[in-house]
Amino acid sequence: QQMMETVAGCLRQKYHLLVSAPTGTGKTAAALYPALQFAIQQNKKIFFATAKSTQQQMVQETLAPVCSSSLDLKVLFLRNTEKMCANQIYFCHEDFCPWIKQYQDRLLESGIIGSLLVLKLIRPDDIFNEAKKQMLCPAEVMMDLTTHCDIICGDYNYVFDPAALLRRIFQHRDYSHWILILDEAHNLYQRGMDYYSPQLKRSDLTIMQQLLKGKKTKVYAALLRTVKETAVLLDRLQQELKTVTEGSRAA
Repeated sequence: QQMMETVAGCLRQKYHLLVSAPTGTGKTAAALYPALQFAIQQNKKIFFATAKSTQQQMVQETLAPVCSSSLDLKVLFLRNTEKMCANQIYFCHEDFCPWIKQYQDRLLESGIIGSLLVLKLIRPDDIFNEAKKQMLCPAEVMMDLTTHCDIICGDYNYVFDPAALLRRIFQHRDYSHWILILDEAHNLYQRGMDYYSPQLKRSDLTIMQQLLKGKKTKVYAALLRTVKETAVLLDRLQQELKTVTEGSRAA
């Protein structure tokens, strides 16, 4: 009760709030319920960011009673886009994926967005199964649903990772219509460092060259050329590092 009152007060005063409490004390509900009440009153939306997909289950259990009421609330749960791929190979290109070919036209004809919004509590499996029936890309359908929902629950990546950022909802600098809740926020420190410290392994380049060898289409040829150029760049950097290291030892 104390946490709920504090959350409500901070929302009214536009304050940030950091809460620390033992496991099992009901932090998820104590954060969500006052945030939801405020969001409805002020016409705002909520993004509940989690460090692990398993933590989304707690959010589902917390919001299920609310969604079963007469309240017109749409809640969307996000999954990694690669895991939402229905194609045999994860390759988002119309020439290689029938699920995404002429996607926009077929999306409008299918009416899938409307049928999924009826569920209120929209889970990744619901999206995947319905999209597969309609021969539509489940990952794209999931992304299109983000602009229609009141609460979105997904990984930190969708908010903080420059590569995975949900640009269709976070492309503007004014986020005043969003309420952001971070679950297990202590995990964000390491994740944040990883986002801005990308790694490129030579072994990955070697594997990619082997996989792409013999492919004749333009897109594969361009990719193979890029991989080879990157490998040459790594050789050059390694040689420069060796020269610098040897120079430091001599000095």
